[in-house]
Amino acid sequence: MLSAHNVLRTYIVSFYLIIFSANLFSQNDFTLEDINPDSDTFGELIGPSYFTDNVLVLGFFHEYWGTCRARFELLNDLYLELLSENILDVKFIGIGKDQYSSSLDGMLNGRILPWVQDDSLDNYPVWSEYGANQRDVFFINNEGFIDTSFSITPYNPASFEDVQYIKNIILEIKNTSLSIENKLKPELFTLRNNYPNPFNPTTNIAYDLSKNSFVNISIFDIDGNKVRTLLNRFQSEGYKTIVWNGKNDKNVRVAAGMYLYTLYVEDMIQTRKMVMLK
Repeated sequence: MLSAHNVLRTYIVSFYLIIFSANLFSQNDFTLEDINPDSDTFGELIGPSYFTDNVLVLGFFHEYWGTCRARFELLNDLYLELLSENILDVKFIGIGKDQYSSSLDGMLNGRILPWVQDDSLDNYPVWSEYGANQRDVFFINNEGFIDTSFSITPYNPASFEDVQYIKNIILEIKNTSLSIENKLKPELFTLRNNYPNPFNPTTNIAYDLSKNSFVNISIFDIDGNKVRTLLNRFQSEGYKTIVWNGKNDKNVRVAAGMYLYTLYVEDMIQTRKMVMLK
């Protein structure tokens, strides 16, 4: 069996291949008309710059898929929950494709989030600019940078735990965005102790980025087998936190025991230990 050290060495080579081929994220602004009559911005031209100084969640969905509708409803429910907590500076936009307009009623029924449709005549420029696939979500901080993104497909709208996981990501981005102006920029790339530790079922992993960078955070078991890729995206500088919900890449709960979590950024690797309880 390969040692954890050798597995991590092999993984870092693969990681750098990803870096060299990756497109770095930057804000891709757009303006499209909100066509959801139940939205507060119905009829207005909206996009990232419209919601300046807010955390913005963009969800890319195909109007006719039931799985897309369920995940859009998850975002809608999150928005309503945030409003009930008087959190007013987090906004959402659903982005579809005009070729699926005939299925629009099923997507929008009972939902109040803004909805825009990308233009097939221009080969869907918004989807193309973001490199989006259906059910991808992008989280943009209040400075206009994409903080993180991932497919929302594995997250079950009926699972309180999964919904809270998405909410925690939003709140972490919001809190970082609002506090970063009052903090000194981190001087170093730093992986911090997770908290709580030991934990069950979720834990927070904090890390510092001294400059805008491509970041990978992964979880390994004690034998060096990769369990979960938590993050593999370009991020803006600042003080960051990401939540691990104790599940692997197949969305299955992992066994209790010791795990390693590793930060790969620039030419640096840092690894720490954490313990999941039964």
